[in-house]
Amino acid sequence: MFYSITHLIGLIVGLVVAFIVVGIPTGIVLKRLGYSEWWALVLFIPGGALIGLWVLAFANWPGPSTGSRR
Repeated sequence: MFYSITHLIGLIVGLVVAFIVVGIPTGIVLKRLGYSEWWALVLFIPGGALIGLWVLAFANWPGPSTGSRR
């Protein structure tokens, strides 16, 4: 199959838009949690977002521990 340059440009534009809409906010949240914002790139690996959510769910979070709540 042959694709024209228009298809390639559309793919690149779509990936850039996806990174802006999803990757940058995720990077900001990760940075606030104390992780590197580069971990947001895991979202673009198939299944990476699901694995990343599980890792964050069981990670130590900054702030007061859950036992100190009243």
